[in-house]
Order: sequence, then structure tokens, then C-alpha cells
Amino acid sequence: MTATAKTEVKRILKMSFEFVIPSSRDDLLNRTGIDHFVVSEIATLREIPGALQELKTAFRSQAANVFLHKFDTLFSVICTVDDYLNDDQLFIFIKNDFVVAQSFVNNLATTLDETSIEPEVRKDGSNMVKMICYLLSQFFEIFEAEDTQPSASQVVGGKVIDILNCLEEEAKKPSDSGIDWDREKECGIKALLHLVTLISTDLGSTNSGRGICYTTYNYQIFKFFSLVTNCGYRLLENLSITRVTSKETRDAISHLIGVMAKRYNHGLSASLKILQLLQHFEHLVSPLAHTVEIITNELGVKSVIQEIMREVGRFDPKDIARDPSGTRCISAFLVEVAEKIPLVMLPSISVLMCHLDEEVCFILIFSN
Repeated sequence: MTATAKTEVKRILKMSFEFVIPSSRDDLLNRTGIDHFVVSEIATLREIPGALQELKTAFRSQAANVFLHKFDTLFSVICTVDDYLNDDQLFIFIKNDFVVAQSFVNNLATTLDETSIEPEVRKDGSNMVKMICYLLSQFFEIFEAEDTQPSASQVVGGKVIDILNCLEEEAKKPSDSGIDWDREKECGIKALLHLVTLISTDLGSTNSGRGICYTTYNYQIFKFFSLVTNCGYRLLENLSITRVTSKETRDAISHLIGVMAKRYNHGLSASLKILQLLQHFEHLVSPLAHTVEIITNELGVKSVIQEIMREVGRFDPKDIARDPSGTRCISAFLVEVAEKIPLVMLPSISVLMCHLDEEVCFILIFSN
């Protein structure tokens, strides 16, 4: 990293405030603590176009500095994005947002490795990470909602038809702005993964006098990692995640969930969320089976599949009978996972025997 880049990152990190992950956008408009960050002004609809143009220029000249000194503008874009969803300036801004985020992560990681960095500076660095993650998650939410909204040609008589074919057709069409959203969200989720890895290794140790004070900011840490993981889960809901071209995105999401499970006790929450997703989205059987395989084999976290099996074992047979579609998805998921990591599942197979006795066959493969 160049001396100029190092100086820029250090200057940014010297800002002293606490960025609190908001439960809602309105929370950022009201100061809840003496040193808490608060948005001072939201740009009006008339001011937004000019502000976006300034951001384009700032991205080129200031890079990561934009996130700190232009947060009010970034927040204003989020609040008024519906009015500019088809604006080329906004798409270019989002693209630059992801690129600059990745660049900032690389520079921040190098800076935090320096032994001369003071603990307070590291704390301020965590504020920057939270700000960037919050912005990325908000834009993911906005554009995923737009990307998954059925078009008029997809809906007939209130029913969505030939969704897979429609997705293939849409995938071949460039957007009006020329942005490849699948590619951009891949870059964005990788930036989030890098940020999470960074904060968990460099900003999360109180024993060494570095980073976040867990005794003081426990709830904020929970909100931060919930923000990140919910972003990953939201991306999985999009049917386009099953495309061959989305493999890198799926793998990044899998590693994101795995890092949370390994370092921050997200295993139980992940297992419950996986089951919830399976009950509502049939297309996630294979992607989630692959996710569990990555979490188990590459990150060494066996607790996720074990918790899933225990939770399935607690299911009431009456509830299972009322949800044949969800039961079928969970059954297919367990079969696929059993083929991938049989030795990990075998010790917990007894928790599922109650359902086999009730002739509710979640995992037919185990009865052979």
C-alpha cells in the first residue's frame, strides 16, 4: 500500500465517534448517546441529483474518505432511492460503492496490522467498518427487492408463471443502466465477507487492548453480525442464486455464515434460519446443502448440521403433516447433506428416529 493510502486511512480512523447500528433508519436521525453518530441533514429530492454527481467525483478523488465525510448524502440516497431507481447516476454510484468498499478493506487491513496503531484508533476503525457494512446491506436490500419483483409479463391472473424461464430471459438482458447486478452483488458480498473477517480478527480482541469492548458493546456486536448475516440470507431468497453464474456469490454467503458460526456462536441461529428458509423456498435445497458442506468441511463447524438435526427431531408430527411442501424440502436437504458429510451426520441420526417411527420419512436414504 502506498504512503498516501496509509495516510488517508489513518486520517479517517482518527475521527472519534461511535456509529451505532440502527434498528431502523429513523434511529440515525436521533442522538442516543453523547458520542453517537447522527445524520445531521437529509438531502431533498431536488438536491439528490447534484449530490450524486458530487459523489461520483468524490469516489475518484477521495476513495474511502467518501464513507466518512459523505455519509449524510449516502443515507439520503437510501431514503429517497425509489425516486432514482432507474437513474444511471445511482447505478454508477452503487458500483463505485462496492469497489471503494473493497479497496478500503484492503487498506484498513494493512493499517491495522501495524503495531503502532493505538487502541482508540482501532475502535474508530470498527466504526468505519460498521458504517460501510450498514450502507452495503441497505443497498443489497433495495436492489434485491427490485430484482425479485415480478414484471407485468410474469404475472397473469395474479399468478407467477414460468419463473425459471423468465429469470433466464432477464439474465440475458442488460439493465437499462448497463449494470450487471449479479456481478455487483458478488463483489458486494465478498467485500462484506472481507470486512467481517477483518473485524473478527483485528478489531475484536479486548485481551490485547485492541478493538471493540465486548462488555460494553455486546448488543451492538450482536446487531452488527445480525445485519451482515441477514443480508446474506436475503440474497439466498432470490431464485437467481441457483444459477451456475452465481456460484461465487453462494460460496461467499456460505463462508459468511460459517465465519459467524465459528467465531461468534451463530451456529444455533444459522441452523434455525436454514430450516426456515427450506420451509419457504424450494429452490434452496441444494444451495443450503452446499452451504452446510462448506461450513463443516472448510470452516470445521459441525454444530450447524447437528443443531439442524436436533431441531428436526423436535418437530411435532402433526405440524409436519400440515406442511408437506416444507417437509419435502427438509427431507431432500438432509439427503443431500448426508451424501456430502455422512460421518458428521451419523452420530446424531438417533434424534430423527422418532419421525421414521411415525412413517414421516425425512431421510429415506438412512433406512436402506
